[in-house]
Amino acid sequence: MRALLRASCLAGALFASGCGGAFPFFGGEPEAPGIEAFEFDESKVPVGVAYHYVKSNTDGSKPERVSFYVADHETIESFKFQGPRPQSASHVLATMDWTRFLATRLESRQMTRGGAEREVAVVEYTPMTRTLRAEINGFAPNTISIEHAPFHVHSFDLGSLNLSFRYLKNPLGSFKIGIANPTYAETGPIFVYRGEVTVSYVGDETRENTPCNKYEIDGPGLKNRGGFVWVDQKDFHIVDMELSLPNHPEWVTYKLKLLSRETMKPDGWRAFMRAQLEK
Repeated sequence: MRALLRASCLAGALFASGCGGAFPFFGGEPEAPGIEAFEFDESKVPVGVAYHYVKSNTDGSKPERVSFYVADHETIESFKFQGPRPQSASHVLATMDWTRFLATRLESRQMTRGGAEREVAVVEYTPMTRTLRAEINGFAPNTISIEHAPFHVHSFDLGSLNLSFRYLKNPLGSFKIGIANPTYAETGPIFVYRGEVTVSYVGDETRENTPCNKYEIDGPGLKNRGGFVWVDQKDFHIVDMELSLPNHPEWVTYKLKLLSRETMKPDGWRAFMRAQLEK
């Protein structure tokens, strides 16, 4: 089946149809599709699944635990903490728009021991105006224009992209996404749109003992300091990702490696988060 898909993709390119969209094959390579590369199937949303990762530099230094939980068909939560006895953690709720394959709202909270939370930032995208408004405690809010869809937030560890791979019409092709991120600057804009990157299938590879589709990801959206993403061939979640560009100034490069996954109910997810702060 995979060989047949590769062959049909090649034939499509030669006969000016492409895979997952119609792009004339004149004057060089056809442009990689954006939204057109995806097709939503509600039955594929892995509701109740938690994915546990470790984020670090590519050499494994400065590890941080990152977990994603698919709370319902439109909500992805993430939970981040560092060290064996963290005093606080980051809890983010993302609202997905599956017509555009992006998160329209990211609500960031700080969770402390005992489970208390306070809101620290809200990022909201308005599709009608193609603008994103960011509000971070202690800083003046700013609004930026984002014309390309889908786009993903690097500081959210590309969580919305992670959940989107399963909806690719052609997982052995290429597609284009935008990248946005906080600036972490003391002055000036607090959030920026960096631009687009192209994600291209480059082959099959076993990573972390898992058969994967390997993709190259690079472009202005990653300041041309991209790298590779390995995606589970069966369930289409990220198994590993290595980029030269970090998503936060405390790191020098970026790596996100899957440790495990499990199914849990919402009460179990909340108990998991509280337990990490009580160790």
